[in-house]
Amino acid sequence: ANLRDYGVVSLGAAEGGFRNMINNTRPVRTPEDVEGVKYRTMQNPVFIEMFSSLGGSPVPMAWGEVFTAMQQGTVDGLEIPTSVVNSNNYADVTKFLSFTRHTYSAIHLLMSERSLERLPEDVQQAVMDAGEAAIAAQRQAVAAAEADVVAALQEKGMEINDIDDVAAFRAKVGPVYERFEPTIGTELLE
Repeated sequence: ANLRDYGVVSLGAAEGGFRNMINNTRPVRTPEDVEGVKYRTMQNPVFIEMFSSLGGSPVPMAWGEVFTAMQQGTVDGLEIPTSVVNSNNYADVTKFLSFTRHTYSAIHLLMSERSLERLPEDVQQAVMDAGEAAIAAQRQAVAAAEADVVAALQEKGMEINDIDDVAAFRAKVGPVYERFEPTIGTELLE
């Protein structure tokens, strides 16, 4: 609803998936496994701080540069949804995939409020219904493909693991929440 304050209508949030860590240094099972590893992060202060709090060396980098940076060893790893690892051939240049599930990516389906309101009411409702149906179908397709994606990555030679203790990671990144609370706002952060 708060998007309407900016003239934007949300038709829903599709599944981007949980972001996981991939790298060429070692599997990540504990926060200590992140220490000293150069991870490409989005050019976003929260992500940069998150990797710093875990002892990693965050390298903010535009997406278009990342594959080559992995090939050349400019970075040791990155954080990315599993489906993107597969669809962008990161198994060709990366050895380890660790299911850290440290953030969740949603892909928002958005429309200009002005454009929506220019449509007849019945068409507005059809657009809203179509958005809802598209989101449901996309989420179902992503869930159904997850096991196939993981199997494909294993077949390509990636070593895949879960983390040992989620609480240990949460404890390390706790100060990041505190640091950004004043700018994000308590209500939204909670």
